[in-house]
Amino acid sequence: MREFRQRSQFRKIFFSRFVFLLLFVAATLLVAPAFNAYKKGKHAILRNDAIQEEVVEMEKRKSDLEASIGQLKTDSGIEKEIRKKFPVKKPGEEFVVIISTEDEEEILQENDQEQQEFNSFFQKLLNLFN
Repeated sequence: MREFRQRSQFRKIFFSRFVFLLLFVAATLLVAPAFNAYKKGKHAILRNDAIQEEVVEMEKRKSDLEASIGQLKTDSGIEKEIRKKFPVKKPGEEFVVIISTEDEEEILQENDQEQQEFNSFFQKLLNLFN
């Protein structure tokens, strides 16, 4: 009978609300840092992937710039770059600007609209004096 009471008393203490609360707090205190470490590790992995992509992009840009520098070391490359950035021509060359019909129509419509606005402004002024 004594053993039964001792077991009963042990169960009473072990299965009490206080012990459950104590075990829950201990588990929370142990799990929280592990979860934070997991989040930091996940963030580090994502950041590492982003940095690797950036490195690949920078290496590609470096090779493109090296190719551009190599092209600029030649006379034809220098001339091509100058012509691309500035409207220059060699003596004896002619410079032609080609405007597509759609662009031309847009320019004409803009000019017509500006002319109408200009005329309407003067029309309003004349109406003030009449």
